[in-house]
Amino acid sequence: MIQYTVVIPTVGRPCLAQCLQALAAAKGPDPEEIVLADDRPRPDGPLALGAGPAGPPVRVVTTGEIGRAHV
Repeated sequence: MIQYTVVIPTVGRPCLAQCLQALAAAKGPDPEEIVLADDRPRPDGPLALGAGPAGPPVRVVTTGEIGRAHV
């Protein structure tokens, strides 16, 4: 069985919830986890992950504006 992790760099755009919903609905094996690289310069609260179908566990890593979402 294939094991993999999905990493999503983000600055908290509204489409993040849609992305997570699409991953949860995708066919094929689920990832072991989804890692959100929170690239917001000054997070003012948690990321808006939205409500959706249950999927793999989501872990948030705060990067402090040094990640790929700013490139």
